[in-house]
Amino acid sequence: TSGTSNAMNRFAELIKSVSAAPSVIVHLGSGTCSEHDLYKAISSGQIVYVEPDQHLAEAATDTFNNTSHVKVIPCAIATENGQRTLSIANNRRFNSLLSPDKLLDFYPNIEVDDKVEVKAITLTQLCQNEEVGKDSDNLLVAELQGLEKEVFPSTEVGTLQIFKWIIIRSSAINLYTPVSENAQRSLQAMMQDAGFTVLTFEEDAPPFVNILCIRNDAVIDNIQLTAHETDLVGTIRILEHNLSKQLTKLEDLQTNHARAVTELQVSLTSKSDELAQANQQIQLFSTEKDDLQQQIKDLSNTVDTKSDELAQARQQIQLFSAEKDDLQQQIKDLSNTVDTKSDELAQANQQIQTFSKEKDDLREQIKDLSSTLNTRSDELAQAQTQVQSLTVEKENQLQQTKDLVNSISAKEKELTGMQQTLRINNKLILKSDNDLRDLQSQYRTALQYQEQQHNLLSELKVKLHQASSFYQKLNLQNLVIDTDLLEQDDPDNEDSGSNH
Repeated sequence: TSGTSNAMNRFAELIKSVSAAPSVIVHLGSGTCSEHDLYKAISSGQIVYVEPDQHLAEAATDTFNNTSHVKVIPCAIATENGQRTLSIANNRRFNSLLSPDKLLDFYPNIEVDDKVEVKAITLTQLCQNEEVGKDSDNLLVAELQGLEKEVFPSTEVGTLQIFKWIIIRSSAINLYTPVSENAQRSLQAMMQDAGFTVLTFEEDAPPFVNILCIRNDAVIDNIQLTAHETDLVGTIRILEHNLSKQLTKLEDLQTNHARAVTELQVSLTSKSDELAQANQQIQLFSTEKDDLQQQIKDLSNTVDTKSDELAQARQQIQLFSAEKDDLQQQIKDLSNTVDTKSDELAQANQQIQTFSKEKDDLREQIKDLSSTLNTRSDELAQAQTQVQSLTVEKENQLQQTKDLVNSISAKEKELTGMQQTLRINNKLILKSDNDLRDLQSQYRTALQYQEQQHNLLSELKVKLHQASSFYQKLNLQNLVIDTDLLEQDDPDNEDSGSNH
């Protein structure tokens, strides 16, 4: 329409005054592409028209069929990819994916003649498909008939920042239904948060307004640097938390190591005492064994002696047959003695067997003690291995701690560099603001007001610093005065105590 063309011409003059011609122009809801002559006047680059109305899109395609740098895409722009229902109005300029509501208060003759299913894609998908890059100065014109209040808040900030200029035809009130939560938010505020300088112009035909958004690269860099700084601070906090956990784990390992060493020392001391007791028992058994062997030798000598006496007695029997009766009596006596000695010898043999069994039992106990000693030696070796493993793990934890400290130092250096870059970008922001003062007297007045606020904040900061210094001095003086008063009160208290 003529109103839209006049608005476009005013935007074109503003764009020409601040930068070079757009490299790529994308028009959403282009209709019959009546602004094509205007676009040719401000740019010779690629032009992309997006129109969901199949009838209008086909007419535009026939018009630009032989134009290489112009492309018409028959689809709608929405918050997500898929199929959407397009309401066809009797005035096709008001075609929308939404239903007219308060729009009828301004245009009561508008009626929905038909509803058709159309393909819908997101703005991000469109830019990816058409390879619209951020390296050039691109222009986006959006006539989405109420859906702009949903599309722009749901579009990634990186996609919006592909465009140097964005012109949005919108309204101060919600003209279509349904109204989502995103539609409740101000488009101007949302675009400012995305790093754009926003200017609003009312159209001659209410209630529509045209919003001009100019990408402020310095503000965007500042936002990105601030986000990066926040990420770095978060990373440093995570590293500090991990360092604290590692230190806690190291302390636990040291505690466990000390506990294990103590338990091993106690166990080793106990086993050493048991081994000493076993050695003492072995020595006692060895002494008893020697005594038993000596007794056996004595009994053997006695038996040998008695055997010799018996042989002599037999010789005497043969030699002194005359004294047979006497000798027989002596032989009987000797026999009785031999029997007695035989009984004693049998008892001695039984004792020998008993001591032999005890000797075998002692050997078995010694063997068990030796096996237990070997087992304890193996456990001691395993404990020493575990101590070595804990020592190695402790060294690894110390190395990880050093690496974490080095990483934190590097992050702090990177944060310092980012803060310097942030200060440089703040200067660029001031320069960019100076360049925008020529756009309109209203915008110039706003900048002056912002500068005054900045100066007031600077003065307030200086005064707050002075007040803080003065407050600290007052605190020091009060402390000195309180000290003097206390020193003066002490003698009085002593005097009053003595009077009482």
